[in-house]
Amino acid sequence: MTKAAVARARNRPCDAKIRLLALAMFGLIAAGVIHSFAISPRTGGASLHPLSAFGYFVLAARFARYCGADRWTPSWAGIHAVVLAYAVQRLCEAFVPGWPVLVTHPALLNLKAQIGFSAGFSVETALGLAFLHLAFLVEGLGRRASVLALIAAGGVATLDLLQAVFGMVLWHKELSVFSLGCLLAATLGVAYRLRAEDLIRPLFARGLQAMMLRALFAAALMIPWIAGYLYFRVADIDQTAHYALEFAFGLIGWLMLVLVMVAGHFMERARQSMKRAAERDFLTGALNRQGFFAATEELAGPRGVILFDIDRFKLHNDLLGHDEGDRLLCDVVTAARKALGPGDVLARWGGEEFVAVVPARDEGALRDRAERLRRAIEGIEPRLAGNRALPVCASFGIEMAGEGATGLSDAISLADEALYAAKAHGRNRVCTRDDIVRPHGANMALGPGDAPDLGQTGS
Repeated sequence: MTKAAVARARNRPCDAKIRLLALAMFGLIAAGVIHSFAISPRTGGASLHPLSAFGYFVLAARFARYCGADRWTPSWAGIHAVVLAYAVQRLCEAFVPGWPVLVTHPALLNLKAQIGFSAGFSVETALGLAFLHLAFLVEGLGRRASVLALIAAGGVATLDLLQAVFGMVLWHKELSVFSLGCLLAATLGVAYRLRAEDLIRPLFARGLQAMMLRALFAAALMIPWIAGYLYFRVADIDQTAHYALEFAFGLIGWLMLVLVMVAGHFMERARQSMKRAAERDFLTGALNRQGFFAATEELAGPRGVILFDIDRFKLHNDLLGHDEGDRLLCDVVTAARKALGPGDVLARWGGEEFVAVVPARDEGALRDRAERLRRAIEGIEPRLAGNRALPVCASFGIEMAGEGATGLSDAISLADEALYAAKAHGRNRVCTRDDIVRPHGANMALGPGDAPDLGQTGS
């Protein structure tokens, strides 16, 4: 994936898919809160604790406003830090002997009983919230850190889902179906936000390879669970061994998921390398024709075609040799890339001829872009053939492009005619369709000192 494509994936407008996920989370949170006050006091079943509900609500709010403007900010970082702080506090209360008790303080538990709800802030929920909010909190340090936090959160979600499959709960038996649903949805949402990153991108890609990878991902998730479930159905083991084996099967499943993600990453890199080899000119690194048409499919808005040809390239080859000619082609591509913008498309059209597609509102803006490109190529250091200096320059034909592939092809054809006009007019200049035909059938009006050189128009 190119840097421009990664930037588009990170900064695209608000996404309906992740907003739908946020809506589902809001529904689960509301149902969990209602269950906590209206149903749980009578049934005694696990429900959604207010601290859990707030932590998931913050995540759902981030998903709901997910768009190009949703960036790491001090205000959001402060909110995530608050959730992370009380989640870590809950974990320390559970696992660190002598740690000060705040979240599960007896006074708070009595108050909870007086209000009339029986929801608990489980260790599993605290662990999942800690990693999910950490994934947002460390975005300022780089998205790779967020990916690591996501992988840890995925491990927690895997173990918690395993509990639901086996019908058992580790540690305190406080995990509710509402918390589990929110945890799974939030993990998926964070993964969707990070889908442009190397380890995550293959899971959200399209095509047969991506489908096979997702099938492997599902198999890595289900096989250890099914095997463990069947083992527990037939084995006669005590409760302690049951907990240990449940954790072991869950850990195996999580490790298999990580291995599938790593394998998918290397498969994606191999696919991108093959795609690059198929769409790039092996000598200059510019796009070839196949890559050119693939790249221009994503372009929208007013655009123009710049077709240019290195002047007297055959003379360079004859006097300096083909190796030097190859170096000249590479130097021209390097100069062209510096003159073009990050959203422009550059391709080697054939031989010493190149084509660029650039955003341009009209022909005047397109001519300015072509002139900047012409000056960049003209600025390449001349080659020396003995005592003779061979300057580097190119002739340009430009044309505004219509919509779609047909409009682009028509523009290339007209730009090609304008390029031949530039050659006939004396080279090292930019021409348009207005320079192609003159009254009385004349090819062009030649300027003072210009002489047609039609014998080498392709050189």
